[in-house]
Amino acid sequence: MWKNKGSGRIFQILAITGSVGFVVFYAIAAYHYPGGSDEHPSSIQFSFFENYWCDLLSTYSKNGSINNGKPYAIVAQFFLNITLLSTWIFTAGNHHSTKHWNMKLILTGSFSTLFANFTATSYHDLYIALSVLFGLLAIYQIRSIHKKNNRNILFLSGTV
Repeated sequence: MWKNKGSGRIFQILAITGSVGFVVFYAIAAYHYPGGSDEHPSSIQFSFFENYWCDLLSTYSKNGSINNGKPYAIVAQFFLNITLLSTWIFTAGNHHSTKHWNMKLILTGSFSTLFANFTATSYHDLYIALSVLFGLLAIYQIRSIHKKNNRNILFLSGTV
């Protein structure tokens, strides 16, 4: 799909940069999260074992305080989007398949990423379900492409 190796390299760099940015801003958001979880509402810090990503994106923390980590979590979400979209596009661009199959992979992966952005809304469960559904469809696309090309999907994705 790539006309030259340089355009694929751009998506690799974006995915790596986005991953690093996500981890950095996730850690900053967690550091600024005032505390509280469903199990321990009065706790005073973020817990990687009791809190969720959605907690960092909420306006108020589980202990009722204003979530000072939210702006950092929004930046982390931006980096996560860059990472996921770049990965879907890069993956599609490296398959020796038809444009139709590659476009379906890009679209299903992109919809999965898009719906994940709305998990901090009142329709949390719906958007999680839609994000997972489209993510699974994208993984199915990869699996189908690799089965068709007799490649080992386990090596490339570790998902099937």
